[in-house]
Amino acid sequence: MYLNALCSFLLLFCTVSFVSSQSWQRNGSVEYLVEREQVYTYAEATTSCSEHDAILAIVNNVGTQRFLELIIQPLPVGKDLFFYIGLRKQFRGKYEWVDGSKYSNSFTNWISGEPSNGECVILGFSPFAQSHFHWWSLDCSVRGGFVCQREARSEILQPNQLSRNQIIVISVVAFAAFIKAVITCRVVCDGCIRDYYDEGYDDSRENMEMMENPDIRRRRYDETKDVSKKAEEQPHEKYKDMDKAEEKPKENVT
Repeated sequence: MYLNALCSFLLLFCTVSFVSSQSWQRNGSVEYLVEREQVYTYAEATTSCSEHDAILAIVNNVGTQRFLELIIQPLPVGKDLFFYIGLRKQFRGKYEWVDGSKYSNSFTNWISGEPSNGECVILGFSPFAQSHFHWWSLDCSVRGGFVCQREARSEILQPNQLSRNQIIVISVVAFAAFIKAVITCRVVCDGCIRDYYDEGYDDSRENMEMMENPDIRRRRYDETKDVSKKAEEQPHEKYKDMDKAEEKPKENVT
């Protein structure tokens, strides 16, 4: 039972690990992580990225903007979503990217009417405001998702090629699944064997009772004798057909 529970835990843990290993999406020399399951303030989003040795995403060109739009999808129907990026007001109320790069000469994708008085910047999707991944400025205490970036760490993979970590995870999953299958088969087989011996025990007990009780022996003997007598009185259908064929008169040949 404990081994079965351990295998189930390994399967769950490795599945989560495999999915997590797929969450970083690479674009050139940079890889990105999109957090959409939980909501954070700007400060919390910054801290969460730093735990992965990353920073909030620097979206300073069209290519990065389009790539983030691609990996953020699919989105739920009829729901507003937004994600913090690494642009906010710094000293003297000017926007700057968190990596120190200049904002003044960089790409922007503000929605009409922005930027406003908000200090932090989000990449927003709003079907009601007809905003498809435009930038909005808002208060940094508002909770939402975020996008992290860091230098790519995973090796460059060819199509349909798995990394070494993914191969290890898949191997552990396969081993745990094999052990779980063996345990399941053993439980099923033990039940079948137990049923077989129980049936054999019942037959043996019935034979013992017959040997010990003369009345049961006589009744069993009479039943066997009746069956034999009926078999003698009712010949097989094949022999009946042969007898009928012999009794049929032969036609005279002229």
